[in-house]
Amino acid sequence: MAGQRNTGIDSLRMIAAYMVLVLHILGQGGLLAALPSHSLRYKAAWVLEIACYCAVNCYGLISGFVGWKSRSGWSGILRTWLQVLFYTVGAAVILHVFLPDIV
Repeated sequence: MAGQRNTGIDSLRMIAAYMVLVLHILGQGGLLAALPSHSLRYKAAWVLEIACYCAVNCYGLISGFVGWKSRSGWSGILRTWLQVLFYTVGAAVILHVFLPDIV
């Protein structure tokens, strides 16, 4: 059982990732600010925003559930930090090359 994947947890992780994407599009992408107040689209966007608030909490729960027996220690933290750094810098460089007005 130790090496097997839990498809329910993986499904929740994928749904939570999509919900975080929706949160970023609505909030940081400026969609909520661009919609006219009190319109049907504005209210629907806010319902979607509120429904997606739990995504970050789901990620925290998944991380705790999956990693509670992990003994990776500082090497695991360093590896995760380097991955985050790589993808952040990589995405910024790609956006700067292809969409220089955004970055």
